[in-house]
Amino acid sequence: MTELSLNKKKPFMTARQVAIAAVFGGIAFAFEALGIKLPFLPGFSMNFGGLWLTLATLIAGPLAGIVVALMISIGGEVGLIGFPGYLVHVIVLALLYKSIFKIQKKPIQIVAFWAWNSVALFFQYWYWIFLYGFVFKVMSIPALIVYNFAGPPYIGFDLIYCLVPSILLLSAPQFLAPDWKWFPSRKDDRKIGQSI
Repeated sequence: MTELSLNKKKPFMTARQVAIAAVFGGIAFAFEALGIKLPFLPGFSMNFGGLWLTLATLIAGPLAGIVVALMISIGGEVGLIGFPGYLVHVIVLALLYKSIFKIQKKPIQIVAFWAWNSVALFFQYWYWIFLYGFVFKVMSIPALIVYNFAGPPYIGFDLIYCLVPSILLLSAPQFLAPDWKWFPSRKDDRKIGQSI
């Protein structure tokens, strides 16, 4: 008797990834659309989009992070033109997160996470500097560089992006376990009758 095999395509994202992307994307969109921000300096406030973006990327991978980045951009003040800036952060952050999560010593893990998230934010900031300098012409590029990297915005956003994930890494690391893949397998090679 011949055995039938089923060659069925798997979904691009797991149900868990979709749920995490939907929850954090919805929260991020709501915060942006409602203008919920942290007043920081006169005329300057900080949004919480980076927190939701970071959590989604750590928990469910870059695909979920991309969905959240899209939702932040749709609800945000600059619109979809801000999406590439958030996208850069998602990709850079996801590159080393699995390796950082495997570090056994918690203090070293936290320092490595803050350092790598700061690198991701650094690359994201260059997009925003050129966007506000060339497109919106808010300030000159050199003035934006000094303001963003030497001033409080970089440190403030780094705190927003890192503080809650660091607390979770210390208190509930299983919540941030990176059980995602960069490129999920698209085929499900199971035999008929075999359970999932």
